Amino acid sequence: MSGAARAGGPPDGKPREGSVHGYAREVRRLDAGDWVVDVVAEPAPPIAAPAPAPSVADHPAALTGAVGAGGGDFSDADDHDAAAEAQSRHLTVDAPTRVPPRAAFAVHVQFTLAARGAHCEPTRGFAIPEQGRWVSVDLSLTDHLAATSTTTARARVPRDADSDPLRFELVAMREGEAGIDIKAFADQQFLGAVHVTMTVQAGAQGTRQRVAVPSTITPGDARALTLEIRLDERRETYEFQIRGEGYTEKPVRVPFAHLDLAARGLQQQLDELARGTRYSELAVQTILANQGADLHARLPRAVQARLTQSVGAAERLSIVLSDNDPVPWELAYLTDVPAPGFLSDHFLVTRWPYGAGPPLELGAGERCYVLPPDPPSAASREIAQVESHVGNGQRLHTVDEVLRELASRRAGLMHFAAHNVPQFGRPAASSIMLDQPFTQALVGRTLEGALDACRPLVFVNACSSNTPTPTLADTGAEGWATRFLRVGAGAFVGTLWEIRDAAAARFADAFYAGLVAAQPLGAAFRDARAAIRSQGDPTWLAYTLYAHPSARYLGVDR
Repeated sequence: MSGAARAGGPPDGKPREGSVHGYAREVRRLDAGDWVVDVVAEPAPPIAAPAPAPSVADHPAALTGAVGAGGGDFSDADDHDAAAEAQSRHLTVDAPTRVPPRAAFAVHVQFTLAARGAHCEPTRGFAIPEQGRWVSVDLSLTDHLAATSTTTARARVPRDADSDPLRFELVAMREGEAGIDIKAFADQQFLGAVHVTMTVQAGAQGTRQRVAVPSTITPGDARALTLEIRLDERRETYEFQIRGEGYTEKPVRVPFAHLDLAARGLQQQLDELARGTRYSELAVQTILANQGADLHARLPRAVQARLTQSVGAAERLSIVLSDNDPVPWELAYLTDVPAPGFLSDHFLVTRWPYGAGPPLELGAGERCYVLPPDPPSAASREIAQVESHVGNGQRLHTVDEVLRELASRRAGLMHFAAHNVPQFGRPAASSIMLDQPFTQALVGRTLEGALDACRPLVFVNACSSNTPTPTLADTGAEGWATRFLRVGAGAFVGTLWEIRDAAAARFADAFYAGLVAAQPLGAAFRDARAAIRSQGDPTWLAYTLYAHPSARYLGVDR
């Protein structure tokens, strides 16, 4: 870890919320040809007779989606009882199968204890505290349909009863086969999806629908955005979808090659800058800004526009992405705003992979500090600084010691201060240098769930600690973040390219100082990045945080 860089080779509307407090006394009538919709002040009748429901894994949409609640509702974080037992519900949808063109109609979505009807899928398990759990629902429509109300809504799911139904008002625009994708999220956890198809055809007869209209509408969180980025290696495309308060943009696909080439060139350029160059600070800053602006320009126009519109209004951006995504999205540089800057200049940016959502409390276990048997002085000083903040812990120097700690299920913090050696083309061989190479292959599926008890914070303070292999040929490529999160880590801090020793130590010092000051992980990460920001050193941009931004680290000695 000596030298200038830790190198070793090339990481309308407001959302509508269901209420259990009563129903508005309202009757409305919408007529469009033969279609009639009544909204009445009475609970909805049973959606349909019970029917067997396929598993979540059988639904194609469930295999590709997983992440954040619409608008990233962090304000309800304290309502989520970490001790509540995970429960499954059925995502139940009531929608017509045939409607005439230009007809208004409604789709009703409910979380039910039992399976009902043909449009019903079991959700993944999620914690439901005694007071219930807010769950978000997003609708995506084909071009045959349009929404006349919000397409993002929230329902409170009771612990022992069905939720109130949510109502989405739509209109059929033109004839043909239409489709609706309904996805459910709890915070950053994907719960399930239902796909509904219908025929828009002249002369089709509508069915009268009666639904309850909740009387209480609580505003959503306008301060948060969620950007989903799916890398589809089979189709060699990226799919982008951005959501916020009261809206969900349609998914947009772009060719993988459009971004792959940029990612490859970007990685090489950033590593070179981290090692030190003859360029002045102004030149380095200009290179970073230009590279980031080029990355931003390669995003779909709808995503660019929404990010630009959100500057000054939203505070947090959660990026939910595929395991093997090689692009440092945090580097994107917004130019068409009053104060141009990187995404991290405008938002608190965090990441999380598709799958179960991040915990809100973590790290209540043993502290472990991992460094080589004969560590450089810089590594020893870094560990001493960390211990001065959060407390003393075990020193682990060998591969076997790390494996035994993982198997013990007692780890609450694992801080690595060592060289990371990426092996491009051989992702499982990427390693952290201890007595022997500690490779990613050692943190595999046989350890899944090993860290669930304490949900540790894992901090790999080494070069390129989260960089996967940026090539479609390596379909199993993934970084250390994916490996540790898969086996139960509650949060991961790592780097996307090479970093300089002095800046790395200062970042760790500032980050843990924030945790000791009772800051949530997101705020501590943001402040640590600001503390080491330098015009001539890209280390401050290299760090990335996989966590819930409001998560609390519980492992500090008080």
